[in-house]
Amino acid sequence: MSPRIILKKTEVEMQPGETVLAALQRAGIPMLYSCESGYCHGCILRGIGNIPPRAQNGLPDVLKECGCFLACQCVPTEDLRVLLPGERPVPA
Repeated sequence: MSPRIILKKTEVEMQPGETVLAALQRAGIPMLYSCESGYCHGCILRGIGNIPPRAQNGLPDVLKECGCFLACQCVPTEDLRVLLPGERPVPA
C-alpha cells in the first residue's frame, strides 16, 4: 500500500517516488512553490509523522523541531499528516 498524505479534509495517496508537492498539485490543492529544488523554501509545510531527513535539508533547527519540511523534497515512506499554511494541529 502506498503512503498517504493526510490533510484536515482529505487524503491523497502517493504514487511511487512522488513528492508531497507533486501529489498535492495532482490532487488540485493549491501550493506556493518556485524552484522545486529545495532552495527557495517557498513550499515549506508542517508535518506530523516520520519526515524524511532530506526534506529538511537547509532548514534552521527551529523549523525542523516543529516538523517543517520542504514539500518539493519530501518523498514519504509512510503516511504523513500535513498541515497546509494557516492550519493548526487538531488536539488528539
